[in-house]
Amino acid sequence: MNDEKNKLKETFELSDLLHSKRKDEIIEGLEEKLSEISEVFVKTNTFHSTQNIIYRLKERIKRIREIVKSRLNLDLNYVEKAMIPFSDDIYQEIYKRVSNTIESEIDYARNKMLHFCRNWPYSKNYLELIKQILDKEKDVLIKNTKRDIQIYKMNRELELKENKITTEQSSDYKKYKYKCYYKINIVGKDEDLKKENYIEIDGNGIELSENNFLIFMRLILERKINEKGWVNIEKFIEETELKLSGHYQLISRLRQNIQKILNEKETKELVENKKSGFYRISTHPDFIVYIKDDLIKDYSNNKLIAQIVNQLPEI
Repeated sequence: MNDEKNKLKETFELSDLLHSKRKDEIIEGLEEKLSEISEVFVKTNTFHSTQNIIYRLKERIKRIREIVKSRLNLDLNYVEKAMIPFSDDIYQEIYKRVSNTIESEIDYARNKMLHFCRNWPYSKNYLELIKQILDKEKDVLIKNTKRDIQIYKMNRELELKENKITTEQSSDYKKYKYKCYYKINIVGKDEDLKKENYIEIDGNGIELSENNFLIFMRLILERKINEKGWVNIEKFIEETELKLSGHYQLISRLRQNIQKILNEKETKELVENKKSGFYRISTHPDFIVYIKDDLIKDYSNNKLIAQIVNQLPEI
């Protein structure tokens, strides 16, 4: 037990060293950039303005996000390289380390911004604005960290399954004739990347249009609740009273969207068709992951997608 703890301690120490170097690279040039921002407002005689505050905060937040991503990715990668078995305790320790980074970086940014405008006229209003923006960003970073760790955990479990496909899964491939072994991660909205309708196929990310995402999610739902997974897209369009072009064009556009990360043959195998109007996602349902609670929040204002998301089984 002590040997394992020492190994983990040494692994995190190495991660810390590299993170420190990476952080220096990320914040390099920050002060110069902030000076450039303020110079613009000096020229327009609007130095003491909300916009000056917001632009400076945006620049700091952009770098904070990079620093947090670096912290998380280095910890995950070095634990994996050290061949330390991932456990819930390990994931929790990584989350704790990233959370500490978020706390310290947000606090540092807050102090720097408070110092910057402490002597401004009506500074109290600006101080409250700074607090609101940074508190909101902190919540987003915490949420995204939880999500990213969960996605990493699920993808890792899928990789282990793929390396040794179960007897039951092998039987399913023979019985239902799935054509692919792709691992699909339904992200939804990614605030770090500023992406919507975002999915990953074997780790390669792509943003779908709203209509493409709707059709894709309908196929995903059927794949998760029905072993065969076939969907009559034309009937789906009629039932939802969508004012869209025919199902051939819709599927064609979806495939074209996906072809940004897969070739034409691979895409047709993934989005498989058997006869007029019937399509499915042709990979094993075990290889499709998502965080349902996040998707519900992301699409609470989109009635059609929300209806599909709410029917997804818990993983």
